[in-house]
Amino acid sequence: MTSLHPGPALPDGRQAPTSIGARYPHRYAALDVETTGFSAAKDRVVQVAVTLLDEHGEVESSWSTLVDPQRDPGPVHVHGITPERLRGAPLFEDVAEELAALLAGRVFVAHNAVFDWGFVAAEMRRAGVELAVEQRLCTRNLAKRLDLPVPDLKLATLAAHWRVEQLRAHDAEDDTRVLVEVLRHALHAAAAHDLDLPLTRCSTEPPPPRPRSPRRSGTPAPAAPVERRVLAAGDVLDLPPSGRPWLLDVRWARAAHRVRVGVQRFDALGLPLGAALSTTRASLDGTVVLDVDTAGEAEVWLHLDASPGDVHRVAVHAVPPAGTGFDEVGPLVLGVRAPNGSVLALATAHAPAGSGSVVVVEVQRHAEGWRLRVPGAAAEAA
Repeated sequence: MTSLHPGPALPDGRQAPTSIGARYPHRYAALDVETTGFSAAKDRVVQVAVTLLDEHGEVESSWSTLVDPQRDPGPVHVHGITPERLRGAPLFEDVAEELAALLAGRVFVAHNAVFDWGFVAAEMRRAGVELAVEQRLCTRNLAKRLDLPVPDLKLATLAAHWRVEQLRAHDAEDDTRVLVEVLRHALHAAAAHDLDLPLTRCSTEPPPPRPRSPRRSGTPAPAAPVERRVLAAGDVLDLPPSGRPWLLDVRWARAAHRVRVGVQRFDALGLPLGAALSTTRASLDGTVVLDVDTAGEAEVWLHLDASPGDVHRVAVHAVPPAGTGFDEVGPLVLGVRAPNGSVLALATAHAPAGSGSVVVVEVQRHAEGWRLRVPGAAAEAA
């Protein structure tokens, strides 16, 4: 059921520019999995495909296999993998060491990489096999940094943008082939703009849970629509009630610098409620989750409507690395994402010269919902 074969050359026979390897001296393992469901803790892999690339983006080899999940294969209408196709397929534990050897020492690449990495790591834990992978690269996050003229960041959309033909969506082999082409185009574009890659540290431990929506009877009403805006210092954006978390995405140009992003909650008198989240990943009540694993980026998940009643204001602040100022880091770019993932607003925070900390954004209770505010410049350094 497995295969290992040399990868094809670029369609037009050209060689990838050496500038990619010089700018990004990494070897890559581009991977896609099909699964029985969405939970890495509960569901299983039914197909995995991986293509290995050198530092210049040249394909070295490809490998793939179906995997017997020892249960119903799940959404057959999506991935097309029936019990009949899985008959005789190996168990994941039978191919775990071979797959781990392919991934070892490489940057793990996937589209929405947290999903694929979560499943591979969970399956390796079950098989008792260690993964020698230190970093992963999400092509979705890389494309987000490129500010492409596309309506969304789905793999199919990026493939169409770069004229990569998608033959069998939700087939791990074809999705990996498309992923490889998208990766190579994205690396070319990132190198041309001298962008650092949004690499994320890999851990084989289960990730912290995202804030959960409270259980409600019936179908929740959709949030009121909010128009996408570009916010300037002092601007506000009203966030309507929502039973799901909002995402604040903070990015900076020089990803090699480890900007420390933290979250502090305050009561109605302006007094801090406990210590700020910085190294701690989640509040005890689970309504705030901080993800700082990706270089050049921090994600703050806020389940505002489930916040404790004494929380009146939430502030997100940033601190430059020791011995480094914000002038070396570059401007901080804030993206405000609705619970459905759409971008509602963008803002750029220019920190005052010499400031040791700056408030990037504040969210506080307002009427029946919450109001987001982009602080003014120098007067509002933290």
